[in-house]
Amino acid sequence: MKTSDNQPNFQEGLFRSRSGIFLGVCKGLANWTNISVVWVRASFVILALLSNLFPVFLVYVILAIVMRPEPVLAFRSEEEAEFYNTYGGSRLSALQRMQSIMKRLETRVQRLEDAVTDPEKDWDRRFRNI
Repeated sequence: MKTSDNQPNFQEGLFRSRSGIFLGVCKGLANWTNISVVWVRASFVILALLSNLFPVFLVYVILAIVMRPEPVLAFRSEEEAEFYNTYGGSRLSALQRMQSIMKRLETRVQRLEDAVTDPEKDWDRRFRNI
């Protein structure tokens, strides 16, 4: 999916909007379904009036609790979107994922340090000849 400025949009799914009027549920539903937020709010009001307010208000509050808030910044890659979705679902899984990323990074840095500090590589002579 692309945004209006032709940039990839990785932010898919149902999120509560951070710029909504009351908890962002209606605006989040409107963004998810590509319907105008006015129609979603109007349908909630009509349903609330027809059902004695309480059931729709209860559903609204449950949706506000269950829906994750919209990310503050737009995702730049699918990896960021995947991490956000993983973190929202299971913090332990996200922590394990970050630990594996850090282990791979540490291994790469260690190999680089070994290559640079290896006396057989003779880096000083190579840099002087540049």
